[in-house]
Amino acid sequence: MVIENSLYLAETINPYEGGCGMTDVEDEPNSQPACWTRAAAEAARHAAALPAAGERVAIIGCGTSYFMAQSAAALRQDAGQGETDAFAASAFPRGRTYDRVVALTRSGITTEVPAR
Repeated sequence: MVIENSLYLAETINPYEGGCGMTDVEDEPNSQPACWTRAAAEAARHAAALPAAGERVAIIGCGTSYFMAQSAAALRQDAGQGETDAFAASAFPRGRTYDRVVALTRSGITTEVPAR
């Protein structure tokens, strides 16, 4: 795999901490505003590490994170921010060059994501 710059943020937003705790299935939708507020704050804090407009970006993930990668890639590309591809972490194509690779993982311990 050819990568000029890669990004792995070890800090993750744990949905069970800091106002995003879930005790049962009904709490999940109710927790979303607090979780997204925290996610926006984390993104702002790490803005320099996030892809810049015009960069060629690959976003990888597994399971739900892969589906989020697909959505983020489509939104970024449709907004004219640059060519953006999404891949399941285990299916990252060898030999492609990206300016930046963003790895998404909800838990931070998905073995396929950090290994790539």
